[in-house]
Amino acid sequence: MGHCVSNCWVLLGRCVFSTIKFGILNRKDPFKWAMRMIPFYYTFMATVLTLFMIAKIPSADGFLEESGVGRTLGIVCGVFFGILGFSYLFFIPYFHRKLVFEDIRIGSW
Repeated sequence: MGHCVSNCWVLLGRCVFSTIKFGILNRKDPFKWAMRMIPFYYTFMATVLTLFMIAKIPSADGFLEESGVGRTLGIVCGVFFGILGFSYLFFIPYFHRKLVFEDIRIGSW
């Protein structure tokens, strides 16, 4: 069982690396594609972490079995769309001002 799980994480890491390599770095204008992919990267990582936290809740051993697929899927999809919206509303304008316009008035606080 542990060997299968580790292979799944290796495949997930390989997919993320391949997406960054072929979806951003090998393109004609990598900076433009990186700016487009930032929200999806943040969203994907937050969704994976949310699913991991739901599966490993220490206070409720049978949370996934008791809550059902619908509730778990609702939590994961809510985090997905929430982080995607948050990224488009806050991260993209921040990175655009900071990296494209090189605005020194923008702070990281």
